[in-house]
Amino acid sequence: MRVSLASVCAPLALVAASSAGAAACDSLGPPKKPSQAIVFAAESDPGVPLASVQLQHRGKVVATTGADGTASLQITGQEGETFDFDVRCPPGHRAPEAPVSVVLRRTAGQGAAARFPLRCAPKERSLIVAVRAEGGANLPVLYLGREVARTDGSGAAHVAFRVASTDSVVLTLDTTEQPRLRPQHPSMSFHGAERDQLTSFAQKFDAEAPKPKPRPAAAPAPEPIGPVRLNRHLR
Repeated sequence: MRVSLASVCAPLALVAASSAGAAACDSLGPPKKPSQAIVFAAESDPGVPLASVQLQHRGKVVATTGADGTASLQITGQEGETFDFDVRCPPGHRAPEAPVSVVLRRTAGQGAAARFPLRCAPKERSLIVAVRAEGGANLPVLYLGREVARTDGSGAAHVAFRVASTDSVVLTLDTTEQPRLRPQHPSMSFHGAERDQLTSFAQKFDAEAPKPKPRPAAAPAPEPIGPVRLNRHLR
């Protein structure tokens, strides 16, 4: 009579694990599928952990990073099987375009968990512009025609923006109130980057000397008043 392993070992499953029968069935049963522990480590910038990053497999969320930026997962399957995980970053961050691929290896489960770094870069960065206007006290700083700052008595001011890496910012020092300053209305462009920036807008002004007022024309000398010599022909 042919007896399957399942029919023999099923009753033995109720026996203590130390029994010889259970041990024999374990050895006769099908080999266990390989299992592998993996850890995802998400960062917004190098060294900055990012929480709330979701890992999806076949459209289902299987792990979410915590405050330390990590999420642990145990995968089980066939030797050499590939698992693709789509990364979903929290709002304000840009997800990687390609999924994270993990290949299951039997030997991988014998050591420390495999670690997979994730990067969710911020969509916007800080751009801080320090204005240094030598000789340009009390000047409006314009962005898109609107005053966003004004230089103090020493010509200093600063402006902060949140910009994408593809954005540009043009600032203008408005000299309308001080028409003798040269140059008039200088501008400078600033471009976003994949990092926070602190940059400067340095401008030196010269004051044009006022034109001298024209001197009034001298009045003609008055004719002398006194005895008038009569013509001899009148005698």
